[in-house]
Amino acid sequence: MYLNLDLKHLAPKEKCDAEIYEFVSEAHITGSTDYFGGTLLISPLIETPEPHDLFTYQVKALFATEPEEPLNLDDASEDAYYHPGGIADELASLFALFYQARFYHTTTTGGEITERGAQTRTVNKIMRKRVPTHWDKKVFKGEGRNFTDFPAFLDKVIGLPEEKHLSIMKAASNYNSALRQIGLDPEMVFVKLVSAIEVLSVSYELNKGDDPLYDLGDISRFTIEQRAELKSLIKNRKTKRKFIRFIEEHSKGYFKGGKFNAPDLHIKRTDLNKVLSAIYDARSAYLHDGENMYLSTPFEEFDWDTDSSAGMYIGKRKFAAEKKLPYIHFFEDLVRYCILSYIDAQRSK
Repeated sequence: MYLNLDLKHLAPKEKCDAEIYEFVSEAHITGSTDYFGGTLLISPLIETPEPHDLFTYQVKALFATEPEEPLNLDDASEDAYYHPGGIADELASLFALFYQARFYHTTTTGGEITERGAQTRTVNKIMRKRVPTHWDKKVFKGEGRNFTDFPAFLDKVIGLPEEKHLSIMKAASNYNSALRQIGLDPEMVFVKLVSAIEVLSVSYELNKGDDPLYDLGDISRFTIEQRAELKSLIKNRKTKRKFIRFIEEHSKGYFKGGKFNAPDLHIKRTDLNKVLSAIYDARSAYLHDGENMYLSTPFEEFDWDTDSSAGMYIGKRKFAAEKKLPYIHFFEDLVRYCILSYIDAQRSK
């Protein structure tokens, strides 16, 4: 199966239907682009209402009136490509990943006004909270974005092997979902960012030395129940290790070094394994045990990767220093870098 954005699902101008999608974002993106001869038109929407903090963008997509190949349910499979929201949600996710900004799909308009028909318009409600820019300066204050740069990235994604399309779109969708949780649920931001990496790292090949339980030898001495429990234990251990190893590999070039006013509050490559382990464990404890995360508190006046606390007490509850998570902006930027690095790596194979 193909990415919905594959040109096989779009159409030439002669015989087609059109849909117009609207998106909003805090990001200010200039320019317009024509992808594949008018098949996909992307442009800002010029508005004249009272000022607000969101920019509106439109995409016009042309679809073949009749598909080239009829749908055959016998060809369906449980691992075939599917992405909820169709092309509109794929675009929102890819916009988010490429422009490092959160995008919301607000409306879809289809059909044509005639003497016997009318256009249809679907409106989507969004949940969003304005947050201070310093919570993530790249996401909420980035400049220099232009839609003319997007087609090259879209070509890159569409050009990946078919079997990679689903995992790439899941990663991009989780990334955009994480951004949209900023200001609403900071713990869910980390949950979604971890998921964005896990959908890619699941196939990462580990070395035997990565896990002391890699080879248990002859397990015939165990009962069937014990074998199942051991397999589950090893699988979970490997999932965490794959998550860490994947980021370690695809973050090459991310840590530039340099001098900082507070070097202990900036995360270095030598700290990465420890930080990623804390993030993964916090995510798992949150999902499986309902445990709250020990989050860094953002301060506008400091440009740090983590706050200066060395442990925390709330009532009689103690949170150990090693369980503290970095700022959202650090992990968000790292995850995006790794996803883009992974896409480039797949193209070079």
